[in-house]
Amino acid sequence: MAAAEHRPRLLLTAVTQHHAQPDTIRTNYLAGTLPPGLELAPGDAFADLALSLSDDVSTAGRFAYRLRGNGPAPWQELGTGNRLRLQGLEPGDYTLEIRAETGLGVPARHVLRVPVRARTHWWRRPGVWATLTGLLMAVAAGGVYGWQQRRARQREQQWQAERALRNRIAADLHDDVGNLLTQISMHSSLLRETPHSPAQTLARLDAMATASRQAAQQMSDVVWGLDAQHLSLSQLLARMRDHAQEVLPPAGLDVRFLTAADLPDPELAPDLGHNLYLIYKEALHNVVKHARATTVTVRLAATALGLALTVADDGCGHNGQPRPGGHGLANMQARAQAVGGSVHYEAQPSGFAVVVALPLG
Repeated sequence: MAAAEHRPRLLLTAVTQHHAQPDTIRTNYLAGTLPPGLELAPGDAFADLALSLSDDVSTAGRFAYRLRGNGPAPWQELGTGNRLRLQGLEPGDYTLEIRAETGLGVPARHVLRVPVRARTHWWRRPGVWATLTGLLMAVAAGGVYGWQQRRARQREQQWQAERALRNRIAADLHDDVGNLLTQISMHSSLLRETPHSPAQTLARLDAMATASRQAAQQMSDVVWGLDAQHLSLSQLLARMRDHAQEVLPPAGLDVRFLTAADLPDPELAPDLGHNLYLIYKEALHNVVKHARATTVTVRLAATALGLALTVADDGCGHNGQPRPGGHGLANMQARAQAVGGSVHYEAQPSGFAVVVALPLG
């Protein structure tokens, strides 16, 4: 016990540390107490520990240390130097152990143990890059999946649009061109199989010529409908004027177009322009076929709700009810409803009017 009482005490007298943030060097003098721990932040260059033996030792001491991490570590001799520098540590948690002895070989009473933590930047921590790589792969996979889903939706929308276009063309060809071609075929068969007087033959040839012109006009309208994907109101109005000149004067009818000078010229949705034009054609066809009129008046105006088209004649009038076997009025109503509009009929003192209201939005 007497020998143990004369063993010196090992003291940590000061810690001098470089700090990167801010760039300073600080020294903390210790009054015989150990610090709770040392922490080296990223960029800190070093930490120096000043060591000594208690004052009752007359000879120079010898010091050694080891830095224990996850496994065993050998003791490193400092010799008689009393300053220990820590620098260049790998990131992690350590325990710094320091021992000492006098020049005569008497060991100090205890071993100093100080916790040490060497921190690193967050991007250098274990597993960070693996996590980031996983996140990037997940984002990339999500992006590819989203892109594939958008492409699939776009293909589906394109397919639906193409299908609707094919159905529309098929309906137009069947309803209009098919009927006219059937008439031509019927007249040609009758001419070939049945004896006719010259007058009858001429009448059938005239009917075939008329049907042929109408079929050509219908085909022209179908092709125009395919090209009219970006149709303005002024372009539609020009097409309506052309059609009126093609069908009304040959039938002995005059035509008047009444439009406001400040009529706007918006781009029309394809379905809106197509259906408005077909309603207009049907209205002119009914005038030529049934009205026994002399003049047709076409009014096109912009309203608070959209477009208003009126096709009026000065003929024999009509009660607005479908004729036996006729589908023209019902077809016009169905086409208007398909684009959110309406059709109604007005009996006038002299003649009949078809009034169409279609939204622009």
